[in-house]
Parts: sequence; structure tokens; C-alpha cells
Amino acid sequence: MEQFFMILQRGLGQLDATGEYEEGTLRELKESYQKFDAAMQQNMLRVIEQSLAKFPITLQIYIWSSLLAVLRDEKIIPYMGELTADDSLNLWQKVELMNQLQRTIFASEMIKDDEAEYKRNSDAYTALMDEIRQRNKKEFSYLPWEKRNKKIVLITKQFIGRQHAPTEITLQMNRYLKELGYEVVLYVAYMPNRNTAPLWYKQCLWNNFMNTAGAFQGEIEGEELKGYNLLFTQENYPEQLYDAAEMIWQEAPEWVLEIGDKTILADLCRQFTTVLTRRCVKTIPVTNAPIIVLASDYTMAEERRYQSWLKPYQQFVEVKHSIVGNTVVVEKEKKENYGIPEDKFVILLVGNRLVQEVTEDFLKTIYTMLEENPKAVLAVIGNCEALEKRIAEAYRERFYFLGYTEELQKTMTIGDLFLNPPRQGGGTGAMYAILQEIPVVTLDNCDVQVNVGKVFTCDSIESMVNLVHQYCEDKGFMEKKKEACRRKAEEILAVDEKENYRRLCEFVETYTIRQEKQVQHPDGR
Repeated sequence: MEQFFMILQRGLGQLDATGEYEEGTLRELKESYQKFDAAMQQNMLRVIEQSLAKFPITLQIYIWSSLLAVLRDEKIIPYMGELTADDSLNLWQKVELMNQLQRTIFASEMIKDDEAEYKRNSDAYTALMDEIRQRNKKEFSYLPWEKRNKKIVLITKQFIGRQHAPTEITLQMNRYLKELGYEVVLYVAYMPNRNTAPLWYKQCLWNNFMNTAGAFQGEIEGEELKGYNLLFTQENYPEQLYDAAEMIWQEAPEWVLEIGDKTILADLCRQFTTVLTRRCVKTIPVTNAPIIVLASDYTMAEERRYQSWLKPYQQFVEVKHSIVGNTVVVEKEKKENYGIPEDKFVILLVGNRLVQEVTEDFLKTIYTMLEENPKAVLAVIGNCEALEKRIAEAYRERFYFLGYTEELQKTMTIGDLFLNPPRQGGGTGAMYAILQEIPVVTLDNCDVQVNVGKVFTCDSIESMVNLVHQYCEDKGFMEKKKEACRRKAEEILAVDEKENYRRLCEFVETYTIRQEKQVQHPDGR
């Protein structure tokens, strides 16, 4: 244990001087920590907590977040949770830290007890909402169903582009709901954090399609959209939240749909209208909304398990949804157009969070794949310059960093195989791969698996190596999996999404009228 703390002390000195751990220190710190069993690791974390207790709260958060990023151990999360709820922090900081924590968790594979993490996250969010309501006791009168307009409000935190799953889902919902005769208004609850003091190690900076506040209307990403970019600010955050809720109240929508989770604004709308939440990944959303939309395939066992996590007044409604929307199969590109010889076996690695998602351990797994398969190369698509710098010199010539592309599906056609690192996201790229008859290699506990099916999953990172080798060497196996791609693509493209959303609209109407007749609180409690 003494050696671990000596390495940690050295690392904290580097963190103080440069804002980064040196590569060797980072590796030593992780290796030293992993030598101990879970009980000893917990004791070490308690010692760290006691040692940091006299430091300013912001510095404690920064150090703990650095340890979370380096050690990737879920036992650290409760320590973070206590700090980020501290009364010395303002509401803006608490929301920002909640977002940073969930982003760190999302971009890694550290959660083993997902139920415990969901309940911790849900409790923290509910406590935050209680604080927001206590600080601003503004009330909105409830809108009975018969007084609501044929209008639906969509709320999301960010609106970026079609390669961003929440944006693509928002665009599709906008189209289907308008085809059903609804007026659709999009509220983007954008919370920029570029001007806040860094409270988090390797802080994520949010992007958005607009950097100014105000109304918008017109063609965006090929769809006719109208709505408001809210652009919250630290100085007036609680007031701006309630001003936005009042704008929605004046719209008098039939219902509000939160895309993602924890937008906060949607939660405030429960006072006066029906609120639904639809998350964009496999796990269920953290929300106080009474209706949770399940849009992916869940087994009965999974659905029963998730049901047990819900609040008493919450319920699921299933809406089969395909993120590919109107996407069609595109013509295959030549590998040589991207500087890759045509005879190479191209393994695709796709995403804009690969810097966090591709750990040193997973990089070693990729190196093993390359060693076993001389014709294999990696085509890396996405903004990940920092990952490029981490590639070992011996393997640099076998990596092709293609950067960000507006034509993701087209660029992906150069691939022979889609490799999904341990992560929650990646579903959009995997769907494009399936449509282009590019088999997928993924673990079985993520959104990619939900989207493409168990036929493309393996049970461990170690088994990924053998599976990749089989794809490289066994043409019969590859053809069999391409046929599985074709079957899955037919299933995806056969989804009647418009009809599914029509049924959702009917469900919400029936639910709301029933709640009103029962004279319950309008949010279902």
C-alpha cells in the first residue's frame, strides 16, 4: 500500500504542475492499485478521503475525478457523489459536475453493479431537482387534456448532427410526429461550460449547433425544424430554467418528450403536462417522468429487471424505433481513396470518444489482433488526435486515422469488420455497418449489442481476438455473418416507425385522461 501512495504523491505533483499525469506514472498507479483486492482498495480510498478532507472542495473534486479517470473503479463514484452535492457549490456547478460524472462513466467500462449505480444516480438527480424547486417555488397551473394544443415539445441537451444519436432520433421524431398532424417544437437545453473554472480532470466541453440563444426555424440537417436554443448561463441558471418552462406552458402541448435524460427542464414540465423520457442507449433513463419509452429490443427478463428499478408511479411503453430512419445502402468506396491498400483487411474503429473508450488495455488487445493477422489494419474514424499519439511505434503503420467525416456511412464502406470497444455507445456506427454488410464484433452489454443482435456478440475481450482472427482467415464464416447482416438489415428497415409513434400518441392520450379521472397528481404520483 505504501508504494501506491508514493506513486500517487508523485502523480499529484505532476497534476499540480502540468494538469496531467506522466504516462509512466499513470501506468504504475493503475498497476499498483490493481494488485490489491477490493477490500484493500476500499481502505486505500478511505485513506485518500481523509487525506484530502482539508483541501478546498473544488480541488478535492478535481483530484478524485483524476483518480476515477485513471483507475476506472466504480468504488470511487460514491466519493464523487458526496462531493458534487456539497452545499458550498451552486446549482450550475452541481448540474455541471453531475453531467461530467455521467459522461466519464458512459465513456468507460467501469460499472459492474449497474442497478446500484442507477439508484445512486437517480437519488442524486431527484435531490438536485428538489433543491431547484425549493429555490424557485414558481407554480404552473395544470393543463387539462381538452385544453392542450395538438402540439408536442421535444427537449434535448444538445443538437449536433446526424452522427450524434440523440440528434438523429430528434430529427426522426420531428418528421414522424409532423406526418401524424402534430406541430412539433424543439427546445435545446444547451448548457455550455467553456467559461467555467475547471472542476473536473479532462473536462468534457459540450458542443451545439448554435452558440447563441434564441428561436430558430428552417431546414436543419435536411429536416424542417423550429424551436428555441436556450443557452443557459451560470449567473441566471435557475431563473432561466423556469422562464423556459413557462414558455412551454404557454405552448400548451399535449405532451413533452425528453430525449436522453436529466435535461431538468422536462422535469419542471411535469407540473402542467404529460412528460415522457426516451433514452438513446440501452440502459433506462434517469428521470422522474411517469412514462419511459423503450425503443430498443429488450428481453422479458431485462424488462422485468428494469421495471423493479422504477418509482411506483412510473411505467414503460414500448415503441419500436430504428435509428437508421430513411438511410439507404450506399455504394462501396475504394480503400485506396483513403490511402489504404486494397488487399488489406480493414477493421473499423468508430467514434468521437475513442480517446476515453480505447484504454491502454484495449490497445494491447488490438496489437494482439494485428500480430495474429498480418493483413489487418485499423481505420479509425472520429476526432481522436490524442489516441493517435498513444499508438506504439511498432504499430503506427497499421493504423489509419481518418478523422471526423460528415459522410460516416460512406467512409465506413471501406471496412471489412466493425470492432466495438468496451463502451455504452457506438450504436449508430454499428447500424451503418450492418446495413453495409460489415459484421460487428462487440461485447454483449451495450447499445451496439441491442441494435445488431446477439449473433455478433462475444463474452469477453479475450474472445474478441479469436473472433477477429476467424473473420480474417475463414471466408465461409465471414459469408455466414454477412448473411446475418442482410437479415438484420431487412428487420431494421421493416420497422413501421410512423405507425409506432401513432400508437404512442394514443397511449399518452389514454394515460393522461385516465390520470385526470382518477384525480391524481398530473405527473402520475
